[in-house]
Order: sequence, then structure tokens, then C-alpha cells
Amino acid sequence: MKTVKEQLSKLVKRDLEEAGSYDELSQKTGISRSTLFRIANQEWQRPGRAIEEAAKKYDVQLRSQNDATQCEPVLKVISEIWDGTDKHAKALADTLKKVHTLALYSR
Repeated sequence: MKTVKEQLSKLVKRDLEEAGSYDELSQKTGISRSTLFRIANQEWQRPGRAIEEAAKKYDVQLRSQNDATQCEPVLKVISEIWDGTDKHAKALADTLKKVHTLALYSR
């Protein structure tokens, strides 16, 4: 299964081949040349506004529509380690956010 980056990159590359240049594709799509280049070469970590707008134009969904409250593996682990207090729930949430931040910056 292709990642969102790969999907978006493939679409931009396809259109780039048809357009012939980033300038032409930029004029055709209204997406800046630099954004098209970054997408084609998968040179982005988190999607900023320009990437999000480009994804919309290409009808690519960047974020999952899954409901986090239905994620069994995560909920199971939380149930196993949570002591049931609000204080501990806030500490767990804070820890998860920090782990997520660390994971983003370690790529």
C-alpha cells in the first residue's frame, strides 16, 4: 500500500510528464513550482498549508478519517497502564504527545 506521500508524488509526476515542466504545471494547477517540486520528490515531513491545498486539488486525503476511539491496540494499552485517575490520564496524554513529537523529529 502506497503512503500518502507516494500517492501525491505519483499524481504530480504524471501531470508533470504531461505538462512538460514545473512552470507549465504550476500555471495549469495554480500550485507553486516549489510546492510541486517538493511533492514530486517527497521532500516534506508534515503537510503545511501549501501541501494541504495541493492534496485537495489532487483529491488526496492527507489525514485518516479513522476514529481514534475505535483503535483497539492503543485503547488496550491505555486500559492496561492507566490507574483510572484524571491526573494519570493527563500525564499519559502528555507522554503520548511527547513521544509523537520525538518520532517526528527523529525521522
